[in-house]
Amino acid sequence: MYLGNVDASLPADDFVAALDSFIDSVIARLRDRGLEKTPLQELWALVRKERREPSTSEFRRLEALLGFDAEEGPHSRIEALIEAGKRLGSEAIAEVAAISKEVPDLSDIEEALQEADRVAVQDCASLRKHVAGTAGYRYSWQRGEEAGRIVRSVIGQANGPLDDSILEDWLSLPTNVLQQDPTTSRDFPFAAALRGSADSDEMRVLFRSSFHSGRRFEIARLVGDHLVSAPRDDRMMPATQAKTARQSTQRAFAAELLLPWSDLIGQIGDNPDDEERIEDIAFKYQVSPLVVRTRLVSKGISEHSL
Repeated sequence: MYLGNVDASLPADDFVAALDSFIDSVIARLRDRGLEKTPLQELWALVRKERREPSTSEFRRLEALLGFDAEEGPHSRIEALIEAGKRLGSEAIAEVAAISKEVPDLSDIEEALQEADRVAVQDCASLRKHVAGTAGYRYSWQRGEEAGRIVRSVIGQANGPLDDSILEDWLSLPTNVLQQDPTTSRDFPFAAALRGSADSDEMRVLFRSSFHSGRRFEIARLVGDHLVSAPRDDRMMPATQAKTARQSTQRAFAAELLLPWSDLIGQIGDNPDDEERIEDIAFKYQVSPLVVRTRLVSKGISEHSL
């Protein structure tokens, strides 16, 4: 029997434990049949050994995230990522590695972050406490969406557009920093924020998008990461195009923060594929039409192809 269109989430630790148990049972069966030192047993012994060595284990993890088989990744670049992880946070670097096999040079990004726009999230500690309960959500997008809804409620903006003036006041943003800026460098493969610590309300934000709606979405993603899903040891918070759970949480948070689902479903009307209506809603809430379409499709309201 074949399964298709299955929407399921499984904690990584549970998956690894189940896989370990399965391989151990296969090896035990081989031994019962008098088979020793098979390729599987030798390979599994090597995997176990590497897992016990933190440095090797981290190297293999990054190598796999980059899309390489064991011992085929670019050694010097992976070592550079590991060193960057000591400064910026190992999980942040794992998110960067998940983008593609093209291992980015982080030195330019680190330098740019030091001079990037400063942001200060008002009531940051209180907001983090309010969204703490979302950690129990099974799906990353559910966690992000609920956290976005909670933050909206706490800052007194449960519904309606969050225009630039509201965001500038709440986040202590420099005036007009969210406006379209054609001089923004797109040489960087992702947007990012740099914070002093997990408890800080301040961070520096490096935009990648030069467009107004794109910059609003990026700042919302990074604030969401700071409040909701970034591990405490991470100083850098990347907003990438990777399809990791953390990036999914970011995107769902930003979508709900900028365009509440209750607002969208109340305004889309009887035809969720009406492009003119989608454009109108996107303009009103200052998001891209893709954000509107994605929300409608992900909720099963529209069958529009993204």
